[in-house]
Amino acid sequence: MHFGIFVLLSAIEAVNCVFSEVSNKNETNFRWNLNSSEIDFAANRNFGNNYIYSQTADYDNTTSNGSIPLSHNLDFAYKGHSEHTELLFSSFSFNYSKIVDRCITDYNFLRGFLRKIALTFYYSSKVMKLENEEFKRNSNMAWKIARDHRKRINISINITKYNGEIDDNLNFETLPGPFLNNLLHSSNTSWVGNEFSRFQRENSTYRLVDVLKNEDSGIFSIRECICNFVLETQRNLDLNVTSIEKCEKKIDDIILAMKANPEAEFDLTQVSLDQPPSKLVVPDNVRGVKISRKWRESVVEGKELVFGYNFTSGGISLVNKTSEGINVVRELLSEYQKSEINSDQLKANDKSNKLNYFDSRDVNGKSCVYFPYDQGKCGGCYAFVVSSSVSISNCIQESILTAPLSPQQIIDCSQGFGNLGCNGGFYSNGWSYLLESNNPQNSFCSWEEYPYVESKKICRANKCTGCLTVGKYNVFTGLSLTGDDGWDFVTTVLPKVGSISLSVNSNLPGFTSYSGGIYKAPKCTVPSDLDHAVIMVGFGVSSNGEKYYVIQNSWGVSWGISGFMNISTSSCDMLWYPGIIRQLPSGPISEVCEENVFLLAGPGRTYNSNSLEIKRNIVHLNIFMSIIVFCLVLVV
Repeated sequence: MHFGIFVLLSAIEAVNCVFSEVSNKNETNFRWNLNSSEIDFAANRNFGNNYIYSQTADYDNTTSNGSIPLSHNLDFAYKGHSEHTELLFSSFSFNYSKIVDRCITDYNFLRGFLRKIALTFYYSSKVMKLENEEFKRNSNMAWKIARDHRKRINISINITKYNGEIDDNLNFETLPGPFLNNLLHSSNTSWVGNEFSRFQRENSTYRLVDVLKNEDSGIFSIRECICNFVLETQRNLDLNVTSIEKCEKKIDDIILAMKANPEAEFDLTQVSLDQPPSKLVVPDNVRGVKISRKWRESVVEGKELVFGYNFTSGGISLVNKTSEGINVVRELLSEYQKSEINSDQLKANDKSNKLNYFDSRDVNGKSCVYFPYDQGKCGGCYAFVVSSSVSISNCIQESILTAPLSPQQIIDCSQGFGNLGCNGGFYSNGWSYLLESNNPQNSFCSWEEYPYVESKKICRANKCTGCLTVGKYNVFTGLSLTGDDGWDFVTTVLPKVGSISLSVNSNLPGFTSYSGGIYKAPKCTVPSDLDHAVIMVGFGVSSNGEKYYVIQNSWGVSWGISGFMNISTSSCDMLWYPGIIRQLPSGPISEVCEENVFLLAGPGRTYNSNSLEIKRNIVHLNIFMSIIVFCLVLVV
C-alpha cells in the first residue's frame, strides 16, 4: 500500500513538473502541440499569465482566452460551431443587371473572375462585421467558426438576361470555416482563387492582370464590365459604393504595381476601393534637419523615465535625450547582452551572429502579435501603432503577453502631446503621453476596458485599471530604411525590441490592393508623401534569396495577407522614421489585462522559419492518468 502511494505521488509530481515547465515564462522553445484530450485535461489547470502562447494556426492548439476561465473557453471552442457559423455566415443571393449578362456574353473568360469578385466581397462584408462585432469585443467567435468545416452555404449569382430570364450558372457552395481558417493566416483573395480553381467549369482566370491581357471587343470595355460588376456587388451587400472612375483608376494603379512586382498579388477589394483615412502629424524634430540613409549617423530623439533619489514625484524624472544612432544601438545591445559594444563591433556586422529570419508572430512557435484591427473611418493609424508596439515589445522584452491594448485611449487622451484624434497624429507623441502618465505605473488600458469607437471622445483613462508601462522610446529622425543599411539596422534591432514603428506613403501604387507576395515600391517616397503609420514585426529571406520585411497594418484582416505585408528591402525610401520602445517590468497583471490567444496571429504557410524546431518534450497526459488510476487501485 505504501508503495502504491509512493508511485501515485511520483506520478503526480511528474505531471506537475511537466506543467511547471510549460508555465515558465522564460521557456521559449516549447511548442504547444497537444491533442484534444490533452487540452480537455489541461483546461482545468491554471498556466498563469507569464507565458508566451503559441500561434493558433492549428485550432486544437489553444490555451486560455482573456478574462474568461480557460475551461469555459475550451468548452465553447469545441461545441456548437455550426450555430456560430449561422449567426454570421448565411446563404446569399446576388442579383445582377442585364449589363452583366452583356459582359459575360461578350467576354466569356470573365465568368470565373466575376464569381471570384462576388465571393471576395461577400466574405469581406462578413469579416468586417466579424471584426466590428467580435474582434473588438475581445471575443473568440472567429475560432468557433474557423473550426466548423461542416456548415456549407449557397451563393446564388442571379443575372438578368436581355430576354428576361435568369442566368444562375455561376451559383456555387462554399465553406466559411476553411475560408476563415485561411483568411486568418493567409490572403483571402488568394484563397478565393484556389477555391474556384476546383470547379473547372469554364476556361477562366482569376488574376486581374491576366484578364486585362484580352482585347476589348464588346459594347462595354473589359474594365467597364469589371467595375460595373464591382459596383453592383457592393450594392447587393450594402457596402459603400465606389464610382466607375475610381474603380478604373484603381485598376490602373494595380497594373503599375504589377509591372514592378510581377510575382506579387494585387486585387480589387472593398479595402482598396474604400481606403481608410491615412493621416500623419510628424513632429518637426522627427523630420530631422537632414535626410539620412545611414542609421549610425542618424540623429535620434527620445524620452525615458529615470529613477533616482534626488527627483521629485516619487523619485522618477522624465528626460529628453538626443543621441547618435550608433550610441542608441550600442546602449540597446548592452542592455540585452550585458556587455560593452564598441563602434568597431557594430560596423563589423558579424554575419555569423545575424539572423535571416525573425518574426514576432513566430518566436519558436509562439506569437506575440494580435490580429490587425480595422481603424475604420478614423484617421488614427498612429494610435494602433502605439498600442501594438507596446504589446508586442513587452511580450518580446519581458516575456509577458497582455490583452490587446486600447488605441482609443491614445486617440482620446494624447491631444496635448501633438496628436489630433481622428485627424492624425504620430506614434512618438503617443509614447510621450504614456511616459508622462506613467506615474503611477501601468497607465495603458486594455481594449476591453477602453474599447475602440472610431471617433474621438473625452479621455477616461483614469477609469480603467491599466496594464502596461513604457520605459523609453527612440525615433531615428530623418532616416529611411533602405538597402543593406536598412537590413543591417533591422536585423540588429528588431529581435531585441520586437517591433519597429514606421511611417509610409499609403498611396504608393498597389499598396491598398496588395494581397500577397513581396511588395517592392514602384517609386521612391519623400517625407512630404508620408501619410500612414505601420509597425514592423519581422524579416526574412525568400526561397529565391530576396530579403523582405513584414509589417502589420491597421486595415483589418481583409487587407494584404491577413492584415500583414511583405516589403522588399530594395524598396526605395519606403520606410521612414523608425521608432523603438523599451519596456519596464510591469508587475502583476490584472485580470482585465490577461491575454486572448484566440486573437493571436501566426505567420501561416506564407513564411518559412529557419529557426530550430524543438521537439515537444511533454509525455501524453493520458499515460500519467493511467498510472494514477492504476496506483489508486493499488492503494484501495
